[in-house]
Amino acid sequence: NTTADVTVFVDEIEQALKLPFGTELLAAIDACYARRAAEPDYARLNFVVLGVATLEQLASSPASAFASATLIELPDFVTDQAYQLAIGFGGEPAHAQALMDRVLAWTGGHPYLTQKIARGVARKAGRLEDVEHIVTEQLLAPAASRAEPLLAHMRSLLTQRQPAARRALRLLKSLAAGKRISISTGPDVQAAELLRLSGVATVTDERLA
Repeated sequence: NTTADVTVFVDEIEQALKLPFGTELLAAIDACYARRAAEPDYARLNFVVLGVATLEQLASSPASAFASATLIELPDFVTDQAYQLAIGFGGEPAHAQALMDRVLAWTGGHPYLTQKIARGVARKAGRLEDVEHIVTEQLLAPAASRAEPLLAHMRSLLTQRQPAARRALRLLKSLAAGKRISISTGPDVQAAELLRLSGVATVTDERLA
């Protein structure tokens, strides 16, 4: 009932893929894409899929709509971007930036964690030692792994009963020991991808860190 373009957003695609109709959902999107050839109106229909997944998980074949999809990855905050959030601390700019530097030392620029810890610090007195208190309370406390949604997500991905998850935990142990791992081929590629998708690790200079 419209001549305008229509865009459908599907959030948390990683959860949808686990449901009984997950495969059918992807097939339906592919079918809409394929019908563009015969029915021009379908060119007005677009899909945006959000969440944690690779194109390989979404594309069932080279002809799939996802095979030619545009992949948009959200990078970690760089220091200048994080300093824009530091305004929320109030007070002198130099002190606010010092607070954010300490937050970044813990989060590495991870967008969600950086905002979460910064918000917790802003609600306190805004002292440098408050950063460690917030990190301990919200991320390192024993109950945090289940209460914090991101940590629970990481935990569920990395404790799956599959070879890739077991290899990912071994790689994570090496990363925790301070190693940077270069992976280009072999069975560890899937494990490294699992670590990246979980948010536990990042890729810099073509190495896992």
